[in-house]
Amino acid sequence: MAIDEFYIDYQKIADALKFYESCGYQPKSVPWLVDPEAGDATCPPNVEKFDTIRGRLPASGENSYIHLMRHKELEPGRYVCCTPCYRVEPIVDEIRKYYFLKVELIDTLNFDYELLLNDAYNFLNSYLPCKIVDFEDGTKDIVTTVGEIELGSYGVRDIELFGKWAYGTGIAEPRTSYAIAKHHR
Repeated sequence: MAIDEFYIDYQKIADALKFYESCGYQPKSVPWLVDPEAGDATCPPNVEKFDTIRGRLPASGENSYIHLMRHKELEPGRYVCCTPCYRVEPIVDEIRKYYFLKVELIDTLNFDYELLLNDAYNFLNSYLPCKIVDFEDGTKDIVTTVGEIELGSYGVRDIELFGKWAYGTGIAEPRTSYAIAKHHR
């Protein structure tokens, strides 16, 4: 399969949602358009935003959760959602895309990003060998052992306007499918 033929594997998305629900995450319907404050909360200041007349397209499901927190529509807990993600990438290639689909995990109760990380590691490692990379700022990534392709990021945020939460990637498509194909070459 040529790299430009990669598509979103909806079965992987469905499997991820089912897996995380079995781990105790509550499935949550979240908005696919968010207010600018929710979109700006995790976005670097000089990055182009995708604004529409009805709201901003989220950079990740985390922005959708923030939107719900901002409007006091999210009770403390551990949640899983699936959203499209829109990014302005300086380089668009087989890994970086302007848009993709992602399962996002959040913990607004215990802020336990290590639990999110371990659950995601167990799920992603079932597809291909992965490892965890630690960063000086306390965040962590899951990367493939072959090619070190980043499959997800994990950490805790504490933003005065919105509160505190742990976040993490459950799966991102088509990135995971690309990493699997590259691993099997």
